[in-house]
Amino acid sequence: MNNHPESLCQRCHRPIVTWFAPSPLWNKAVREVNAEEILCPVCFVQLAEAAGIRPTAWQVTPESTPL
Repeated sequence: MNNHPESLCQRCHRPIVTWFAPSPLWNKAVREVNAEEILCPVCFVQLAEAAGIRPTAWQVTPESTPL
């Protein structure tokens, strides 16, 4: 297992994938509740919804797709 500190979510401690959210969304969801900076997508969505961000669904898309 990878022992790098960014390899686990700091809330649920599960393995994490490399991902990102746009800065305005991240700031509203995470910074306003002073959450840890390294989060898995599930924990991020939970914080976003707690911050009042409640879309009908969350979309997962690749940043780039190799051909």
